[in-house]
Amino acid sequence: MTVRMIKLAKIGISPAQTIGALTLIVMGFLTYYVAPYSFIFQNIPLFFIILNIVMMMMVIGFTLLLNLLQPIIERIILKMFTFPLKKERILEPVIIKNFAAHRKRNTKTSLMFSIALAFLIYAGTGFRLNTNIIAKQLEVLSGADLVLQTMGTVYLNETKLRGALDEFNANFPGVMRDYAFVSQSFRDQPYTSQIRVSSLAREPYRRVRLVSVDESYLRSCYEQHFVGTDFDPAVSWPRIPGGKIDAIAGLYSNEDLEMDLVYDKNQIVANAGPYNISLNSYIGEREVRIMVPEGLTLDISIFAGGKGLISMSPLNFKTRVRAVASKLPGFLYSGYRTFATYSVITSHEDFDYMRRKLWGRTATTGQQQEFLDTIPVGSSYNIAKQGLLIKYNGGVSEKMRTQLKNAVGTTIDNDNILMVDVIDTVTELRETLVFIDIFFILVTIIAISLSFFFTVISFTSNISENAWEFGVLRAIGLSKNQMMKIYVLEALCLILASAFLGTIVGLLVASTSSIMFFLFTELPFVLEFPTTVFLVALGSSIVTAFVSSKIAVDEVKNRQISSIIKALE
Repeated sequence: MTVRMIKLAKIGISPAQTIGALTLIVMGFLTYYVAPYSFIFQNIPLFFIILNIVMMMMVIGFTLLLNLLQPIIERIILKMFTFPLKKERILEPVIIKNFAAHRKRNTKTSLMFSIALAFLIYAGTGFRLNTNIIAKQLEVLSGADLVLQTMGTVYLNETKLRGALDEFNANFPGVMRDYAFVSQSFRDQPYTSQIRVSSLAREPYRRVRLVSVDESYLRSCYEQHFVGTDFDPAVSWPRIPGGKIDAIAGLYSNEDLEMDLVYDKNQIVANAGPYNISLNSYIGEREVRIMVPEGLTLDISIFAGGKGLISMSPLNFKTRVRAVASKLPGFLYSGYRTFATYSVITSHEDFDYMRRKLWGRTATTGQQQEFLDTIPVGSSYNIAKQGLLIKYNGGVSEKMRTQLKNAVGTTIDNDNILMVDVIDTVTELRETLVFIDIFFILVTIIAISLSFFFTVISFTSNISENAWEFGVLRAIGLSKNQMMKIYVLEALCLILASAFLGTIVGLLVASTSSIMFFLFTELPFVLEFPTTVFLVALGSSIVTAFVSSKIAVDEVKNRQISSIIKALE
């Protein structure tokens, strides 16, 4: 019987290449098929699972690639150590020779440190990023520092609230910057059908949620989160604090607005161009001013300064798009058609105008009055308000915020009115970062502790396998301290080079991940670097390099030179 042992490599099959090929196949399938599938069908948890898998593989892949630069980085760091120390420059050739001699074992050590540090930076950045995004999204969704929101058919008592806020502002000037009311949805009015917005061609159209806001809205919200993408060029736009355009002011401007639409006997607009000659139903006497999300403009092909149509059977109203925004605090605005909720903003004037015209066709005077009687007396334009946004001036103390909340709270007489202090909520959320940092510091200490024992074994093996070389260097005149410096500098160069490459990989992957998250949330890019975790990891690594190399050298430095050369105990 004859037995032949044939390695896979001999017949053209490399285990490493096979594993690499299978990994690429799996990752390719995930990124080219599963990821688009999850995105299209809005399975966001699955998409982020795939994204995390890809990022983890990127950490390993980039570390392996950048590890090719390890020898160059080690020599640069060695030059930085020996350049200011003239007496130690004679040791440089010996240390460089040790780099080459110990390369195989040191490569494993450097890879371990680089991957560990890269993962800690990536994961730490990810946790801090998630907390930061949650805080910012809370600010975007809430809209302002202090928010009142009603539930169901409960309405805010606008007269009492305005009186309380104006009195507080008179007693404590400079605490509150401004406030603004938000109406109920137009669809919640009685005798109102589905509301649709379209181009003048009426196709395509989208059902929308139509609300009105005070002219002071953008001065009363987190203006830093407002992102306007297009504005009507016919309007002389004012600015809000921070220098951004006050898009809401355009909803109250009559500049270049068609105020007297003329009809012929068939109710066709007589003074319009051929583009809307087929609008053979009632469309009001003037244009209605609106602001729309960017996702809606892409969906139905309307633009800032252009015309559109609001339809609510049996009426249609010609509109003028004053502004387009991809982010509006207090509303779910988005630049993506997939995520846009299509909330359309108008002024209280136009809200009341459309309601009166609609009720003139669909409701009797008694029915109209019956609904108006449910609205608190003194509400502006007789429009029910279901939201209130209050913005503080910068640097307001917690005591003054509490006094303002108490002043507002005295006007609330219904359990279905919710008051949210966004500042306190965000502060509590950000305080969790302390515990996240503590958790990652503990993880870092554990990781470095495990690495410490591996490093001690690695350097001890380097010295024991080259004990003869150690003895020869001692025999030609190198002192014990110089031998100690040789191995300590080698360890420090190795660890610092690994830390440098691991930091680059961690920053690269963390930045990529952050950009992806901010693309989804449409927030400005900010890299949350885990400074505390990084400093603890780097400091622990340096201590590990010094202590492990010293332990390894201490085992042989006190032996007799002849004993070391002869490999005697």
